Amino acid sequence: MKKTTNILMQLSRIPTRWFILSILLLGSLVRFIFITSADIWHDEGYTMMLIKFNPAEIIERTARDVHPPLYYLTAHTWQLLFGNSELAIRSLSAIFGIATILISYLLVRRLFPEATARLAALFVALGPFLVRYSNEARMYGMAAFLVSLSTYLLVVISQQKKPTLKLWLLYTLTLTAGLYTHYYTIFIIPVHIIYLIWQSGGIRSVINNRN
Repeated sequence: MKKTTNILMQLSRIPTRWFILSILLLGSLVRFIFITSADIWHDEGYTMMLIKFNPAEIIERTARDVHPPLYYLTAHTWQLLFGNSELAIRSLSAIFGIATILISYLLVRRLFPEATARLAALFVALGPFLVRYSNEARMYGMAAFLVSLSTYLLVVISQQKKPTLKLWLLYTLTLTAGLYTHYYTIFIIPVHIIYLIWQSGGIRSVINNRN
């Protein structure tokens, strides 16, 4: 407990601008340093094959697949800009992974003290699973980013007295994009609903009434 407190104190002393820059650089380093060290495996090979088709064919083929089309459409556009090498295709997931670090920091800062947000960003930057999925030419890094972003937008909405229609629309579009990236995104929806009920005092009212 004392060590954790010391870590939080040390993190809180770093100026915000320099902390964000440092954590994003650290996250970039661990994601890119070994990004091409592993060979392309079966699912990545499927990605690299599928994104060579035009968007209409990608949608048609994914209609018969277990995954929705948005990641493949995004990777298709990405490879038109940067090529279809291992580094190019995997770097798309790495970029989403790095962006998730920033979104996680902003999300936790909305809910907890600054030091806690910085510690959360550190965990996301170095988390083994998050780093691993940032090195794959698959949709998991993109899905994690969209789930994190939709959660952040929901927290922003819940903390405003009169959230704008624009915010609600952005939240809905982000969550929908997550569903069209990976179907498991659907599991975040009950969590969001419970959070909104909690924020509105619904669950707390029930608990207080029982007491």
